[in-house]
Formats: sequence, C-alpha cells, structure tokens
Amino acid sequence: MAEKIGTPLGRVLAMRTGDWLGAVIDAFLEKTAKGRDDPGWIHPSELSNLCDAALGFSYLGISKQVSHTARLRRIFDNGDGRDYYWKQYFHDSGLSLIKKEEDRKVEIGPLHIRGELDDLIRNPVTQEDWVAEIKTMNAEQWKALTAPLGNHILQVHPYMFATGVMRTIFIYENKNTQEVKYFSEHFRADLWNSLAKRTESIIDQIEHRIVPDRKPAKYETSCPYHYCCASWMFPEIAA
Repeated sequence: MAEKIGTPLGRVLAMRTGDWLGAVIDAFLEKTAKGRDDPGWIHPSELSNLCDAALGFSYLGISKQVSHTARLRRIFDNGDGRDYYWKQYFHDSGLSLIKKEEDRKVEIGPLHIRGELDDLIRNPVTQEDWVAEIKTMNAEQWKALTAPLGNHILQVHPYMFATGVMRTIFIYENKNTQEVKYFSEHFRADLWNSLAKRTESIIDQIEHRIVPDRKPAKYETSCPYHYCCASWMFPEIAA
C-alpha cells in the first residue's frame, strides 16, 4: 500500500520522487502553524467557546498548542484571501468607511475584549451604516445555510457595541462556486448583556486567582489548552 504524503514517512519517501515539492511545503505549513496569544484580552471570535476556563486561559496569555495540518492551513489561507478581496470590493465601490487599517480595531476596555472587524460600510441609498462580516464555507455547509451561524452572531456583537453601529450584514461565500448569501442581524441588548456578564465573571475569577469552570469540548484534544487544562494552577505569589 502506498504511503500517504501527509504522514512523516510519506514525506521522507516523497523527497525522492516527483512529490518532493508537496512534502516540503506541507512540512513548512505545519511547522509554522501557531495560535494567537494576546495577554490581557479576550477576542470576539472566542466568545462562542462554552468553556469559561478556555477564555480565562486566553485572557492570561497561556500559549495555545495547535496542530494544524497543511490542508487546514490552506483552508484558513483561502478564507483570508477571500476576506482580502471582499475588503477591496468594499473600498473600490465606495461602500467602505474604513480609511486606515487602525479603523478596523475595536476595544471594550472594561470587559477586556478587543478584536478587528472586517469592515464598516454605508448603504448609499438609506445612508445607514453596517458592520460587514465576511465568511467562507464549503459547498455543503453553504447550501444548508438559512441564517447566520450562532457563533458568528456572538462574534459581531462586540463590534456593534464598540462602534455604535447596530446592524451587521453577513457575507457567506461558497468556496467551491463563489456564490454568495447575505444575511442581516441587528444588535440584541439581551444577548450582549449576557456576553458582558459572562466576560466580567471570568475576568473577576481570574483576578481572584480562581480557575473558571471547565466545560470540555466534544473532542477534548481539539482544545488548544488541552495540554495544560487539567493540571494548571496559578503560580505561587512570593511573600
């Protein structure tokens, strides 16, 4: 049976065949994969994680341990590429309100939430401003989509709160065909209040040296903090 190129042995064998380029690139992509650490802050994209401890670890800046396959890296990069082009579409069509890259950054200091929104755009007819959130997905997921995903709705609420723009338009692009679905979402005060309350609670526990409640994921090893979660403790404070 032929050895798959995605395995370590497969890559060694591939270096002696015409598959050497794929072996080198895949090894590079996996070696350079790493999580994003931002001590003292929680990112909007993390708010859908049901585990309070995971958000606490992120706030503390505990290093994420990721194991992205080369294929997964290419999937992420594909999404980043489409994100780039949609931003160009908004800019070139005159819809975007972003004048410089810093305008995408949002911070909510009291909650220690910060991130970077995709775009702010203005309807040329109604003059209403909208947060724009760009997402890509495979054909099967896209065809089944009838509304914005719950985790994406959670993600955009800090953007709406921070900017005062109370509407979001989601752009979902089919990676296979570049077909697009658009959905709108308005700011929900009750949802935001629950997010704020949860975030405040997590930060308060961390500041009082309490590890927040753990809620294991379905596949625990997929959590970037799996390697340290069960045994992690606050370091002793020197007298």
